Amino acid sequence: MTLATPERVTRVDVVSAQDMLAATLEVIGNSDVFIGVAAVADYRPEQIAEQKIKKAGDAITLSLVKNPDIIAEVASLTQRPTLVVGFAAETENVVANGQGKLAAKKLDLLFANQATDTFNSDSVAITAVDAAGVTELAVGNKHVVARKMLQLIAERLTK
Repeated sequence: MTLATPERVTRVDVVSAQDMLAATLEVIGNSDVFIGVAAVADYRPEQIAEQKIKKAGDAITLSLVKNPDIIAEVASLTQRPTLVVGFAAETENVVANGQGKLAAKKLDLLFANQATDTFNSDSVAITAVDAAGVTELAVGNKHVVARKMLQLIAERLTK
């Protein structure tokens, strides 16, 4: 997790999603914008083995439990940042799934893309989704598109 101000960037090391949520909630009150770029992991093992799990048979069953949804927690805060921005890497129905995620998580802005199109590629196509509708960003170099995304965020902050 990285905290940024005009003067400095502070990295906060965490081990688990629970640690990241706690660290986020500790500092979020000082933020104008929260950009949740990716989920830590949707699930984690229910039990953590203290030692190596020895081979015993042809299969193993692991129980997984949901990790906290950090961006949804931030968006639901009473004193939340002015703008909460999320991302959705989708494999189908990019716009519909993006709109669903925007509403379900109570986000202000969401950037969605076709996940498999960006692998091993320097270019990306992004769809910006907010309550007003959908805006397609032109396909381009990932660095150029990222700057356009930041411009959209900055525009929303100045309104």
